[in-house]
Amino acid sequence: MTIPVPSDARAARDLGGGFRLLGDAETGRLRLAVGFAPPGWQPRRAGTAGRPSFPGTGLLLDGRWYEIAGAAETAEGMLYELTPWEDRFPLRQVFELSRDSCTAAAAEHRRRRARERRAAALAAAPVLTGLLPAADQRRLERDYGVPARRATAISALVLLFLSIAVLLLIFALTKGLGLGAIEPLIAAVAPYRPAVFYLALESIVRFAAAASAGAVGSLPVALPILAWRAVAAALAGGPTAAPSRRGEAQRFAAARDEVRSLPPRPGDADAPARLEVVSLLPKEHWTANVTGIRYRGADYLLTERQVVAGPDGRRHRFVLEQAPAEMIFRSGCDYRPEEVRELYRRSRQRRAATWVETAAVLWGLLDGELQRALGRAYRYEPRRFTRWTIAGEAVLGAYNLLASLARGAGGAGGAADGIVFLSGLFLLAESFLRWRAWRAGEVRGSLLGLPLAPFARRALRWAPPAASGGSPGPSPR
Repeated sequence: MTIPVPSDARAARDLGGGFRLLGDAETGRLRLAVGFAPPGWQPRRAGTAGRPSFPGTGLLLDGRWYEIAGAAETAEGMLYELTPWEDRFPLRQVFELSRDSCTAAAAEHRRRRARERRAAALAAAPVLTGLLPAADQRRLERDYGVPARRATAISALVLLFLSIAVLLLIFALTKGLGLGAIEPLIAAVAPYRPAVFYLALESIVRFAAAASAGAVGSLPVALPILAWRAVAAALAGGPTAAPSRRGEAQRFAAARDEVRSLPPRPGDADAPARLEVVSLLPKEHWTANVTGIRYRGADYLLTERQVVAGPDGRRHRFVLEQAPAEMIFRSGCDYRPEEVRELYRRSRQRRAATWVETAAVLWGLLDGELQRALGRAYRYEPRRFTRWTIAGEAVLGAYNLLASLARGAGGAGGAADGIVFLSGLFLLAESFLRWRAWRAGEVRGSLLGLPLAPFARRALRWAPPAASGGSPGPSPR
Protein backbone atom coordinates (compact mmCIF):
# COMPACT_ATOMS: atom_id res chain seq x y z
CA MET A 1 0.00 0.00 0.00
CA THR A 2 1.36 3.46 -0.91
CA ILE A 3 0.82 6.21 1.64
CA PRO A 4 1.92 9.71 0.61
CA VAL A 5 4.24 11.45 3.03
CA PRO A 6 3.68 15.20 3.56
CA SER A 7 6.58 17.29 2.38
CA ASP A 8 5.87 20.12 4.82
CA ALA A 9 8.47 19.66 7.57
CA ARG A 10 6.58 22.04 9.81
CA ALA A 11 3.69 19.55 9.98
CA ALA A 12 5.87 16.93 11.71
CA ARG A 13 5.32 16.40 15.45
CA ASP A 14 7.71 14.33 17.53
CA LEU A 15 5.82 12.11 19.98
CA GLY A 16 8.96 10.50 21.44
CA GLY A 17 10.55 7.10 21.00
CA GLY A 18 10.80 7.45 17.21
CA PHE A 19 7.04 8.13 16.77
CA ARG A 20 6.46 11.12 14.45
CA LEU A 21 3.05 12.50 13.58
CA LEU A 22 2.76 13.94 10.08
CA GLY A 23 -0.20 16.16 9.19
CA ASP A 24 -1.57 16.84 5.74
CA ALA A 25 -2.99 20.37 5.75
CA GLU A 26 -4.94 19.92 2.49
CA THR A 27 -6.87 16.73 3.31
CA GLY A 28 -6.81 16.80 7.11
CA ARG A 29 -5.61 13.19 7.21
CA LEU A 30 -2.79 12.15 9.53
CA ARG A 31 0.21 9.94 9.00
CA LEU A 32 2.22 8.31 11.77
CA ALA A 33 5.85 7.35 11.09
CA VAL A 34 7.37 4.77 13.44
CA GLY A 35 10.89 3.35 13.31
CA PHE A 36 9.58 -0.18 13.86
CA ALA A 37 6.38 -2.20 13.65
CA PRO A 38 4.69 -2.03 17.08
CA PRO A 39 3.34 -5.47 18.05
CA GLY A 40 -0.40 -5.87 17.60
CA TRP A 41 -0.92 -2.89 15.31
CA GLN A 42 -3.21 -3.90 12.46
CA PRO A 43 -4.67 -1.77 9.64
CA ARG A 44 -8.33 -1.92 8.62
CA ARG A 45 -9.35 -5.08 6.78
CA ALA A 46 -11.75 -4.40 3.97
CA GLY A 47 -14.96 -6.37 3.90
CA THR A 48 -16.09 -8.76 1.19
CA ALA A 49 -19.44 -10.11 0.11
CA GLY A 50 -19.41 -12.71 2.89
CA ARG A 51 -17.36 -10.91 5.50
CA PRO A 52 -17.79 -7.46 7.04
CA SER A 53 -14.94 -4.99 7.30
CA PHE A 54 -12.82 -5.16 10.46
CA PRO A 55 -11.49 -1.95 11.98
CA GLY A 56 -7.83 -1.36 12.54
CA THR A 57 -6.12 -0.70 15.84
CA GLY A 58 -7.49 2.26 17.78
CA LEU A 59 -5.11 5.09 18.69
CA LEU A 60 -5.85 7.79 21.25
CA LEU A 61 -4.31 11.15 20.37
CA ASP A 62 -5.05 14.40 22.19
CA GLY A 63 -8.34 13.03 23.52
CA ARG A 64 -9.60 11.83 20.11
CA TRP A 65 -9.74 8.30 18.75
CA TYR A 66 -8.20 7.39 15.43
CA GLU A 67 -8.09 4.17 13.44
CA ILE A 68 -5.18 2.70 11.53
CA ALA A 69 -6.65 2.71 8.04
CA GLY A 70 -3.52 1.61 6.22
CA ALA A 71 0.11 0.64 6.76
CA ALA A 72 3.20 0.57 4.56
CA GLU A 73 6.86 -0.24 5.06
CA THR A 74 9.39 2.50 4.44
CA ALA A 75 13.17 2.71 4.54
CA GLU A 76 12.93 4.18 8.06
CA GLY A 77 10.34 1.74 9.43
CA MET A 78 6.55 1.85 9.17
CA LEU A 79 4.12 4.51 8.00
CA TYR A 80 0.52 4.36 9.20
CA GLU A 81 -2.49 6.24 7.82
CA LEU A 82 -4.87 7.44 10.53
CA THR A 83 -8.54 8.31 10.10
CA PRO A 84 -11.12 9.36 12.73
CA TRP A 85 -12.66 6.41 14.54
CA GLU A 86 -16.12 5.36 13.38
CA ASP A 87 -18.57 5.03 16.28
CA ARG A 88 -20.18 1.94 14.74
CA PHE A 89 -17.07 -0.09 15.58
CA PRO A 90 -16.31 -1.27 19.14
CA LEU A 91 -12.89 -0.42 20.53
CA ARG A 92 -10.75 -3.54 20.98
CA GLN A 93 -7.00 -3.09 20.54
CA VAL A 94 -6.08 0.43 21.62
CA PHE A 95 -2.88 2.43 22.11
CA GLU A 96 -2.37 5.90 23.55
CA LEU A 97 -0.11 8.16 21.51
CA SER A 98 1.39 9.94 24.51
CA ARG A 99 5.07 10.69 24.98
CA ASP A 100 5.36 8.22 27.87
CA SER A 101 3.61 5.42 25.96
CA CYS A 102 5.62 5.96 22.80
CA THR A 103 8.91 6.09 24.71
CA ALA A 104 8.01 2.93 26.65
CA ALA A 105 7.03 1.10 23.45
CA ALA A 106 10.32 2.04 21.79
CA ALA A 107 12.33 0.91 24.84
CA GLU A 108 10.48 -2.42 24.95
CA HIS A 109 11.11 -2.89 21.24
CA ARG A 110 14.85 -2.32 21.75
CA ARG A 111 14.94 -4.82 24.63
CA ARG A 112 13.01 -7.40 22.61
CA ARG A 113 15.27 -6.98 19.59
CA ALA A 114 18.42 -7.25 21.72
CA ARG A 115 17.07 -10.37 23.36
CA GLU A 116 16.18 -11.89 19.98
CA ARG A 117 19.68 -11.14 18.66
CA ARG A 118 21.31 -12.77 21.69
CA ALA A 119 19.03 -15.80 21.44
CA ALA A 120 19.75 -16.16 17.69
CA ALA A 121 23.51 -15.88 18.26
CA LEU A 122 23.45 -18.47 21.03
CA ALA A 123 21.24 -20.84 19.03
CA ALA A 124 23.64 -20.57 16.07
CA ALA A 125 26.66 -21.54 18.18
CA PRO A 126 25.74 -24.78 20.02
CA VAL A 127 29.33 -26.00 19.70
CA LEU A 128 30.47 -23.14 21.94
CA THR A 129 27.54 -23.04 24.39
CA GLY A 130 27.75 -26.82 24.84
CA LEU A 131 31.28 -26.46 26.27
CA LEU A 132 30.19 -24.16 29.11
CA PRO A 133 29.56 -25.39 32.66
CA ALA A 134 26.29 -27.27 33.03
CA ALA A 135 24.75 -24.54 35.20
CA ASP A 136 25.47 -21.94 32.50
CA GLN A 137 23.93 -24.12 29.81
CA ARG A 138 20.79 -24.56 31.90
CA ARG A 139 20.65 -20.80 32.48
CA LEU A 140 20.87 -20.11 28.74
CA GLU A 141 18.07 -22.60 28.17
CA ARG A 142 15.99 -20.94 30.87
CA ASP A 143 16.60 -17.36 29.70
CA TYR A 144 16.86 -17.73 25.91
CA GLY A 145 15.30 -21.06 25.07
CA VAL A 146 18.59 -22.60 23.84
CA PRO A 147 18.26 -26.37 24.52
CA ALA A 148 21.10 -27.36 26.87
CA ARG A 149 20.98 -31.07 26.06
CA ARG A 150 21.11 -30.37 22.34
CA ALA A 151 24.06 -28.00 22.73
CA THR A 152 25.98 -30.56 24.80
CA ALA A 153 25.31 -33.34 22.27
CA ILE A 154 26.29 -31.21 19.25
CA SER A 155 29.48 -29.92 20.86
CA ALA A 156 30.43 -33.46 21.93
CA LEU A 157 29.85 -34.86 18.44
CA VAL A 158 31.84 -32.08 16.75
CA LEU A 159 34.77 -32.44 19.16
CA LEU A 160 34.66 -36.22 18.83
CA PHE A 161 34.79 -36.02 15.03
CA LEU A 162 37.62 -33.46 15.08
CA SER A 163 39.69 -35.28 17.71
CA ILE A 164 39.36 -38.66 15.95
CA ALA A 165 40.26 -37.03 12.62
CA VAL A 166 43.33 -35.39 14.17
CA LEU A 167 44.41 -38.67 15.79
CA LEU A 168 44.11 -40.48 12.47
CA LEU A 169 46.12 -37.77 10.71
CA ILE A 170 48.81 -37.93 13.40
CA PHE A 171 48.96 -41.70 12.95
CA ALA A 172 49.28 -41.27 9.19
CA LEU A 173 52.06 -38.75 9.70
CA THR A 174 54.03 -41.16 11.91
CA LYS A 175 53.77 -43.78 9.17
CA GLY A 176 55.37 -41.42 6.68
CA LEU A 177 52.26 -40.65 4.65
CA GLY A 178 52.22 -37.26 2.96
CA LEU A 179 49.46 -34.93 4.16
CA GLY A 180 50.01 -32.09 1.73
CA ALA A 181 49.28 -28.55 2.89
CA ILE A 182 48.05 -29.60 6.34
CA GLU A 183 51.21 -31.56 7.20
CA PRO A 184 52.89 -28.65 9.09
CA LEU A 185 49.71 -28.14 11.14
CA ILE A 186 49.42 -31.83 12.07
CA ALA A 187 53.13 -31.92 12.92
CA ALA A 188 52.60 -28.99 15.30
CA VAL A 189 49.64 -30.73 16.98
CA ALA A 190 51.33 -34.15 17.24
CA PRO A 191 53.14 -33.43 20.55
CA TYR A 192 49.73 -32.76 22.14
CA ARG A 193 48.40 -36.19 21.24
CA PRO A 194 47.42 -37.02 24.87
CA ALA A 195 45.26 -33.90 25.04
CA VAL A 196 43.54 -34.78 21.75
CA PHE A 197 42.98 -38.33 22.99
CA TYR A 198 41.46 -36.94 26.19
CA LEU A 199 39.06 -34.75 24.19
CA ALA A 200 37.94 -37.80 22.24
CA LEU A 201 37.23 -39.79 25.41
CA GLU A 202 35.54 -36.83 27.09
CA SER A 203 33.35 -36.25 24.04
CA ILE A 204 32.14 -39.85 24.14
CA VAL A 205 31.29 -39.51 27.83
CA ARG A 206 29.57 -36.13 27.31
CA PHE A 207 27.49 -37.38 24.39
CA ALA A 208 26.35 -40.41 26.39
CA ALA A 209 25.63 -38.24 29.44
CA ALA A 210 23.60 -35.76 27.38
CA ALA A 211 21.02 -38.49 26.76
CA SER A 212 20.42 -39.00 30.47
CA ALA A 213 21.91 -36.22 32.57
CA GLY A 214 21.26 -33.35 30.18
CA ALA A 215 23.84 -30.55 30.07
CA VAL A 216 27.49 -31.52 30.61
CA GLY A 217 30.32 -29.05 30.09
CA SER A 218 33.83 -29.72 28.84
CA LEU A 219 36.45 -29.79 31.60
CA PRO A 220 39.13 -27.74 29.76
CA VAL A 221 36.56 -24.94 29.31
CA ALA A 222 34.37 -25.28 32.41
CA LEU A 223 37.18 -25.66 34.96
CA PRO A 224 38.90 -22.30 34.23
CA ILE A 225 35.52 -20.54 34.24
CA LEU A 226 34.53 -22.03 37.60
CA ALA A 227 37.98 -21.33 39.07
CA TRP A 228 37.84 -17.71 37.94
CA ARG A 229 34.39 -17.26 39.44
CA ALA A 230 35.49 -18.81 42.72
CA VAL A 231 38.43 -16.42 42.95
CA ALA A 232 36.26 -13.43 42.01
CA ALA A 233 33.62 -14.42 44.58
CA ALA A 234 36.28 -14.80 47.26
CA LEU A 235 37.73 -11.37 46.48
CA ALA A 236 34.24 -9.85 46.49
CA GLY A 237 33.36 -11.39 49.82
CA GLY A 238 31.69 -14.60 48.74
CA PRO A 239 28.81 -15.60 46.48
CA THR A 240 25.72 -13.42 46.48
CA ALA A 241 23.20 -15.68 44.78
CA ALA A 242 21.57 -16.18 48.15
CA PRO A 243 21.92 -13.96 51.23
CA SER A 244 24.41 -15.26 53.74
CA ARG A 245 24.29 -12.63 56.48
CA ARG A 246 23.49 -13.35 60.08
CA GLY A 247 19.76 -13.46 60.66
CA GLU A 248 18.94 -14.55 57.12
CA ALA A 249 16.87 -17.47 58.44
CA GLN A 250 14.61 -15.06 60.29
CA ARG A 251 14.42 -12.89 57.19
CA PHE A 252 13.23 -15.74 55.01
CA ALA A 253 10.93 -17.25 57.63
CA ALA A 254 8.24 -14.70 56.73
CA ALA A 255 9.42 -13.76 53.24
CA ARG A 256 7.05 -13.79 50.26
CA ASP A 257 7.28 -12.68 46.65
CA GLU A 258 5.72 -9.44 45.44
CA VAL A 259 3.13 -10.22 42.77
CA ARG A 260 1.22 -7.58 40.81
CA SER A 261 -0.66 -7.38 37.53
CA LEU A 262 0.93 -5.59 34.61
CA PRO A 263 -1.04 -3.49 32.12
CA PRO A 264 -1.46 -4.86 28.59
CA ARG A 265 1.29 -4.10 26.12
CA PRO A 266 0.82 -0.78 24.36
CA GLY A 267 -1.57 -1.15 21.46
CA ASP A 268 -2.71 -4.65 22.41
CA ALA A 269 -5.68 -4.44 24.76
CA ASP A 270 -6.68 -8.06 24.03
CA ALA A 271 -3.24 -9.39 24.94
CA PRO A 272 -3.00 -12.16 27.57
CA ALA A 273 -2.85 -11.15 31.21
CA ARG A 274 0.62 -10.47 32.56
CA LEU A 275 2.09 -10.67 36.05
CA GLU A 276 5.23 -9.23 37.57
CA VAL A 277 6.90 -11.31 40.29
CA VAL A 278 9.72 -9.82 42.37
CA SER A 279 11.54 -12.31 44.58
CA LEU A 280 14.55 -12.44 46.89
CA LEU A 281 15.89 -15.54 45.11
CA PRO A 282 16.19 -16.77 41.52
CA LYS A 283 13.77 -19.45 40.40
CA GLU A 284 15.91 -22.06 38.69
CA HIS A 285 12.89 -24.33 38.12
CA TRP A 286 11.21 -21.78 35.84
CA THR A 287 12.27 -22.20 32.21
CA ALA A 288 11.30 -19.45 29.77
CA ASN A 289 8.46 -20.39 27.41
CA VAL A 290 8.61 -24.04 28.54
CA THR A 291 7.46 -24.35 32.17
CA GLY A 292 3.76 -24.00 32.90
CA ILE A 293 3.37 -21.93 36.07
CA ARG A 294 -0.06 -22.31 37.69
CA TYR A 295 -1.13 -19.38 39.83
CA ARG A 296 -4.67 -18.88 41.18
CA GLY A 297 -6.18 -21.34 38.73
CA ALA A 298 -4.50 -19.95 35.59
CA ASP A 299 -1.42 -21.14 33.69
CA TYR A 300 1.38 -18.70 32.90
CA LEU A 301 4.65 -18.75 30.97
CA LEU A 302 7.87 -16.99 31.92
CA THR A 303 8.69 -14.40 29.26
CA GLU A 304 11.30 -12.24 30.97
CA ARG A 305 13.68 -12.34 33.91
CA GLN A 306 16.20 -9.83 35.19
CA VAL A 307 18.08 -8.77 38.32
CA VAL A 308 17.02 -5.40 39.74
CA ALA A 309 18.19 -3.28 42.64
CA GLY A 310 16.06 -3.40 45.79
CA PRO A 311 15.96 -1.30 48.96
CA ASP A 312 18.14 -3.80 50.83
CA GLY A 313 19.88 -5.71 48.09
CA ARG A 314 19.24 -7.11 44.67
CA ARG A 315 15.95 -8.69 43.63
CA HIS A 316 14.96 -11.09 40.88
CA ARG A 317 12.18 -9.83 38.63
CA PHE A 318 10.05 -12.14 36.47
CA VAL A 319 7.36 -11.34 33.94
CA LEU A 320 4.70 -14.02 33.43
CA GLU A 321 2.20 -14.10 30.60
CA GLN A 322 -1.00 -16.14 30.66
CA ALA A 323 -0.66 -19.14 28.36
CA PRO A 324 -3.22 -20.18 25.74
CA ALA A 325 -5.74 -22.72 27.04
CA GLU A 326 -4.71 -25.33 24.45
CA MET A 327 -0.98 -25.12 25.17
CA ILE A 328 0.85 -28.27 26.32
CA PHE A 329 3.79 -27.66 28.67
CA ARG A 330 7.04 -29.59 28.82
CA SER A 331 7.04 -29.17 32.62
CA GLY A 332 4.87 -27.47 35.20
CA CYS A 333 4.69 -26.31 38.78
CA ASP A 334 2.26 -24.70 41.19
CA TYR A 335 3.30 -21.26 42.36
CA ARG A 336 2.64 -19.45 45.62
CA PRO A 337 4.26 -16.16 46.68
CA GLU A 338 5.48 -17.98 49.81
CA GLU A 339 7.56 -20.45 47.78
CA VAL A 340 10.64 -18.24 48.25
CA ARG A 341 10.86 -19.70 51.76
CA GLU A 342 11.08 -23.22 50.37
CA LEU A 343 13.59 -22.12 47.71
CA TYR A 344 15.76 -20.66 50.45
CA ARG A 345 15.46 -23.88 52.43
CA ARG A 346 16.47 -25.88 49.37
CA SER A 347 19.51 -23.68 48.78
CA ARG A 348 20.59 -24.28 52.37
CA GLN A 349 19.96 -28.00 51.90
CA ARG A 350 22.27 -28.05 48.88
CA ARG A 351 25.00 -26.23 50.79
CA ALA A 352 24.61 -28.55 53.78
CA ALA A 353 24.59 -31.64 51.54
CA THR A 354 27.85 -30.51 49.93
CA TRP A 355 29.59 -30.35 53.28
CA VAL A 356 28.05 -33.59 54.56
CA GLU A 357 29.17 -35.52 51.49
CA THR A 358 32.59 -33.84 51.29
CA ALA A 359 33.50 -34.50 54.93
CA ALA A 360 31.72 -37.85 55.16
CA VAL A 361 34.68 -39.62 56.78
CA LEU A 362 34.69 -37.19 59.69
CA TRP A 363 31.00 -37.76 60.42
CA GLY A 364 31.88 -41.38 61.15
CA LEU A 365 33.15 -40.14 64.53
CA LEU A 366 29.69 -38.93 65.58
CA ASP A 367 27.35 -40.85 67.83
CA GLY A 368 24.95 -43.30 66.25
CA GLU A 369 21.84 -41.12 66.50
CA LEU A 370 23.40 -38.19 64.64
CA GLN A 371 24.87 -40.45 61.98
CA ARG A 372 21.52 -42.13 61.35
CA ALA A 373 19.87 -38.72 61.07
CA LEU A 374 22.48 -37.66 58.51
CA GLY A 375 21.91 -40.91 56.64
CA ARG A 376 18.17 -40.26 56.45
CA ALA A 377 18.61 -36.66 55.31
CA TYR A 378 21.59 -36.84 52.95
CA ARG A 379 23.66 -39.27 50.90
CA TYR A 380 25.61 -40.64 53.82
CA GLU A 381 26.19 -44.26 54.92
CA PRO A 382 26.71 -44.49 58.73
CA ARG A 383 28.12 -48.03 58.88
CA ARG A 384 30.53 -47.51 56.01
CA PHE A 385 32.10 -44.34 57.38
CA THR A 386 32.05 -45.59 60.96
CA ARG A 387 34.19 -48.48 59.79
CA TRP A 388 36.64 -46.06 58.14
CA THR A 389 36.97 -43.98 61.32
CA ILE A 390 37.50 -47.13 63.42
CA ALA A 391 40.34 -48.17 61.14
CA GLY A 392 41.77 -44.65 61.22
CA GLU A 393 41.64 -44.53 65.01
CA ALA A 394 43.39 -47.90 65.27
CA VAL A 395 46.18 -46.87 62.89
CA LEU A 396 46.70 -43.53 64.63
CA GLY A 397 46.62 -45.13 68.08
CA ALA A 398 49.15 -47.78 67.10
CA TYR A 399 51.45 -45.15 65.60
CA ASN A 400 51.29 -42.96 68.74
CA LEU A 401 51.92 -45.94 70.97
CA LEU A 402 54.90 -47.25 69.01
CA ALA A 403 56.40 -43.80 68.49
CA SER A 404 56.29 -42.95 72.19
CA LEU A 405 57.74 -46.35 73.15
CA ALA A 406 60.54 -45.95 70.63
CA ARG A 407 61.51 -42.53 71.98
CA GLY A 408 61.39 -43.82 75.56
CA ALA A 409 63.57 -46.81 74.70
CA GLY A 410 66.11 -44.45 73.12
CA GLY A 411 66.30 -42.31 76.24
CA ALA A 412 64.79 -39.25 74.56
CA GLY A 413 61.32 -39.55 76.10
CA GLY A 414 59.63 -36.76 78.02
CA ALA A 415 56.28 -35.58 79.36
CA ALA A 416 54.97 -35.05 75.84
CA ASP A 417 55.77 -38.65 74.96
CA GLY A 418 53.78 -39.77 77.99
CA ILE A 419 50.76 -37.88 76.66
CA VAL A 420 51.27 -39.42 73.22
CA PHE A 421 51.50 -42.89 74.83
CA LEU A 422 48.22 -42.39 76.73
CA SER A 423 46.48 -41.04 73.64
CA GLY A 424 47.64 -44.11 71.72
CA LEU A 425 46.24 -46.43 74.37
CA PHE A 426 42.97 -44.51 74.39
CA LEU A 427 42.58 -44.60 70.59
CA LEU A 428 43.35 -48.32 70.44
CA ALA A 429 40.93 -49.10 73.26
CA GLU A 430 38.15 -46.96 71.80
CA SER A 431 38.63 -48.37 68.31
CA PHE A 432 38.43 -51.90 69.73
CA LEU A 433 35.17 -51.15 71.58
CA ARG A 434 33.68 -49.44 68.53
CA TRP A 435 34.74 -52.39 66.34
CA ARG A 436 32.95 -54.84 68.60
CA ALA A 437 29.82 -52.68 68.50
CA TRP A 438 30.08 -52.38 64.71
CA ARG A 439 30.33 -56.15 64.36
CA ALA A 440 27.15 -56.42 66.41
CA GLY A 441 25.34 -54.03 64.05
CA GLU A 442 25.62 -50.95 66.28
CA VAL A 443 27.00 -47.59 65.18
CA ARG A 444 28.96 -46.09 68.07
CA GLY A 445 30.63 -42.69 68.03
CA SER A 446 33.98 -41.49 69.32
CA LEU A 447 34.86 -38.84 71.84
CA LEU A 448 36.73 -37.19 68.98
CA GLY A 449 33.38 -36.55 67.34
CA LEU A 450 32.10 -34.23 70.09
CA PRO A 451 33.50 -31.04 68.45
CA LEU A 452 31.84 -32.07 65.17
CA ALA A 453 28.37 -32.55 66.64
CA PRO A 454 27.31 -28.84 66.42
CA PHE A 455 28.16 -28.76 62.71
CA ALA A 456 26.15 -31.93 62.09
CA ARG A 457 23.14 -30.52 63.96
CA ARG A 458 23.38 -27.37 61.88
CA ALA A 459 23.29 -29.43 58.68
CA LEU A 460 20.29 -31.37 60.03
CA ARG A 461 18.48 -28.10 60.61
CA TRP A 462 18.09 -27.86 56.84
CA ALA A 463 17.33 -31.55 56.31
CA PRO A 464 15.08 -32.17 53.29
CA PRO A 465 11.37 -32.37 54.17
CA ALA A 466 11.28 -35.96 52.86
CA ALA A 467 13.42 -36.96 55.82
CA SER A 468 10.66 -35.87 58.18
CA GLY A 469 7.75 -37.08 56.09
CA GLY A 470 6.62 -33.77 54.55
CA SER A 471 7.22 -31.95 51.29
CA PRO A 472 5.92 -28.41 51.41
CA GLY A 473 6.76 -25.77 48.85
CA PRO A 474 6.63 -25.65 45.05
CA SER A 475 5.47 -28.94 43.65
CA PRO A 476 5.65 -30.16 40.05
CA ARG A 477 2.37 -30.79 38.34
